[in-house]
Amino acid sequence: MSLPAPLTVRLVSALGRRTGAVGVAGRDADQVRASRGPARSRTARAVQALVLGAPSPRVRVHRRATWSGVPVAVHTPPVVPGTVLPVVVHLHGGGWAQGGIDDTPWWVAALAEALPAVVVSVGYRLAPEHPFPAAVDDCLEAVRWVAASPGAVGSGSRVRTDRVALVGDSAGANLAAVTSARLRDEPLPGDPRVVHQGLVYPATDARLLTGSMAANAHAPVLGRADVDRFLELYTDGTGVDVEDPRLSPLLAASHAGLPPTTVLTAEHDPLRDDGRLYAERLAAAGVRVRLTDYPGAVHGFLSLAGLDQVRSRQAVAELVAAIRPDLCGAPAGGPDDGPGGRPDGPTGLLSADVRADG
Repeated sequence: MSLPAPLTVRLVSALGRRTGAVGVAGRDADQVRASRGPARSRTARAVQALVLGAPSPRVRVHRRATWSGVPVAVHTPPVVPGTVLPVVVHLHGGGWAQGGIDDTPWWVAALAEALPAVVVSVGYRLAPEHPFPAAVDDCLEAVRWVAASPGAVGSGSRVRTDRVALVGDSAGANLAAVTSARLRDEPLPGDPRVVHQGLVYPATDARLLTGSMAANAHAPVLGRADVDRFLELYTDGTGVDVEDPRLSPLLAASHAGLPPTTVLTAEHDPLRDDGRLYAERLAAAGVRVRLTDYPGAVHGFLSLAGLDQVRSRQAVAELVAAIRPDLCGAPAGGPDDGPGGRPDGPTGLLSADVRADG
């Protein structure tokens, strides 16, 4: 049974559209650029904190840059001195045109603290100033830079960079899937092994023909018109085909050999079927996949810690439980393991280990 999106989320989304804080439909490039970055006024920052939540102050953040100057934010959790930390590379959402490492959501620090691991958030170039494939190339370089730069990534801590997990949300999940495939298809000496990818409401098919794209055309936070505009900003003038696997990873010739994957989707999201179909395609290729659909949730719910507390925190717990065994070599958390525990509970989650036979 379909669950309604939380009333507070719907109200804040509607207000955000009126003020220009939510959505890009009908907005020109200058308006999109003006919406970037952290809130400037004290009131706007207070509202943003209430809606999005605040990152843990226990997680230290250092700024670094890759060989070509792509900025990264290195999130380091508190650990016992001498601990060797694994590394997660995080690719932010924002339709390839918004977002960045200066307004990284609360859950990136939460992930770093709960695993524990160093989480490196990548500030890839944004459209329309830097259209496709600039973001794709930046993310691949960033992962390779992480593997080659344990000193910079560690920021005084000991890290292991020869194996990493990739995590992304929305457009960032698209970039994570594309980056995993490029590391498989274009290997170089020194490349890290991607041991897990966590894809949160990923965009995987730029043809936009799915049932959820039609059913959720007017959903809160992200509607079909927003998806269209984001793709225009990302691809206009590039000549890229919508079936190019660097844009539509669902349509790659092969999905064999990709890392174990966790896919999280939201019920009220045009991209819901993108995640489901990608999980099924991976499973058909022999990849270990777990798919969870969050009933009643909207696109972006993982970042909405102030509005959708139960789902957002449960999603972090699920990512931790899925990533930890592959990245850290530790068993998945149990029900008493705090933020790393299995996210089973009274929220009606629709979870399944996806297999080729469905």
